[in-house]
Amino acid sequence: MAVTSTTINDGDRLAVLRFTNDGDEESAVVKVDVSELSPVPTKVRILKVDYSVADGDVQMFFDASTDVLAMTLPQDHSNQLDFSSYGGLPNNAGSGVTGDVAFTCAANTEYMVTLTVVKEY
Repeated sequence: MAVTSTTINDGDRLAVLRFTNDGDEESAVVKVDVSELSPVPTKVRILKVDYSVADGDVQMFFDASTDVLAMTLPQDHSNQLDFSSYGGLPNNAGSGVTGDVAFTCAANTEYMVTLTVVKEY
């Protein structure tokens, strides 16, 4: 089984990243690590999500002392979510916010997710 992360674009304002998983279980695995973006933002807002998910849900969290659920991508579904009309889905994590985005999914869940995020400084 394989899990991949690919940075498609890492600009001053926007970053585009693609993540795939062909069945590995994941529990709060950081996918968007703001410290690896350049220039380094304090956190990101989710602008767009293109996804295809099979055999389980994918939960996306804003990482913090207590992670905050950003959204759930439903199983056996493909879609594009566009939050650009209001500037993106803000990271509303509270205490201990890291600015990162993490994924959780059960074993045998397969997905391909492309995130477009807006960097906040």
